[in-house]
Amino acid sequence: DKNGVLSNMKVQGINVGKLLGINNLSEKTIFDIGYRFNAVRKLDQPVDMTSIEYTTINYGTVVYGKTAVILSYLQAYLGEEMYDKCAQAYFNQWEFKHPYPPDIKKVYEEVSGKNLNWFFDNMIPTTHQLDYKICSAKKLDDKNLEVRVKNKEKIPGPFNVSAMKDGKIVSTNWFDGFSGTGKVQIPSGDFDHLKIDAQNVIPDINRQNNTLKMKGLCKRSEPFRLKLFGILHNTDKTQLFWSPVMGWNNYNKFMLGAAVYNNLLIEKKFEWVVMPMYGFGNKNLAGGASVRYNIHPGAVFQAIQIGVNADRDCYLNDVNYNNGQTVGLNFNKIAPYLSFEIKKRHMNSSVKQTILLREVNILKEYGLNSYYGPPYVYEYRYVTESRS
Repeated sequence: DKNGVLSNMKVQGINVGKLLGINNLSEKTIFDIGYRFNAVRKLDQPVDMTSIEYTTINYGTVVYGKTAVILSYLQAYLGEEMYDKCAQAYFNQWEFKHPYPPDIKKVYEEVSGKNLNWFFDNMIPTTHQLDYKICSAKKLDDKNLEVRVKNKEKIPGPFNVSAMKDGKIVSTNWFDGFSGTGKVQIPSGDFDHLKIDAQNVIPDINRQNNTLKMKGLCKRSEPFRLKLFGILHNTDKTQLFWSPVMGWNNYNKFMLGAAVYNNLLIEKKFEWVVMPMYGFGNKNLAGGASVRYNIHPGAVFQAIQIGVNADRDCYLNDVNYNNGQTVGLNFNKIAPYLSFEIKKRHMNSSVKQTILLREVNILKEYGLNSYYGPPYVYEYRYVTESRS
């Protein structure tokens, strides 16, 4: 969609949508992003709840976003014509009556002739997710190709596999869903890679494992792309973002550098940022870096983070008495940490409880080419936050 809903978003004459790489997002894509924003963190909620039970964010991303996403998924699977037949039959049968959830399921299954348990018993009343991974492909004969696919999540929803050539869809085949690993067959042809959900109609929680090249060494890797000012990961690329950064303190003075990072808006399991800078005051390197791995067990803990933060800055301008020159003394801080966010009993609770374990290692220059300790600071914190 070349004319996305954010294509004309401008600030001071600057097309911000284009600058951030979000100018071509369709309304459907925005709904999908809204759903995945909380779903990847296991903070989304089922579709069939009362409005008072939703968190503020989920009221928008689930009630309006996820609902639209899963209905579009059902329509894509059944086909627009069959989907409309089901909706019309449901209206005709239950006009001026009081249907219950099983009634709409019965009508849609009778009209379509499909088993829709995956939709009415999973997609609507639960927060279970979809994640199909394309594992391998091999030639069976001159006419057919066997593709091995793994369902990494709990919903056995239907999925499609598209044959692609030069970035364009050659053919698409739908298959009934399954649990675990299964094999499907597609017609052989002239294409260079296979992709699950090339049309982005399935609420697949991880689209980075949907592609398989037919030739080459790194068959499951996408083309590399380094983008300025990105905020959304393009699942068709192996993508990194960068942006210029500036800073100032009393000893480094003005600092200029660049931040390189792999994610910003939708959480990834492994996230990192590296921000090297140059201090023009002490004419030395400064900056920082951060790496973390996110885990969402979904039981006792809502989130577990394992990470390390690093910083380097100048803290004092010292005089070298041998030549009278001023030398900037730096400190280097490395702080590994482990945090546990305790799962709330109720999603709408205003209390957030976190356990943080952190070790701070500081290497501090006190003279030319020397460092001073103490190097270790241990910290344990139990934090309870409340918001109104």
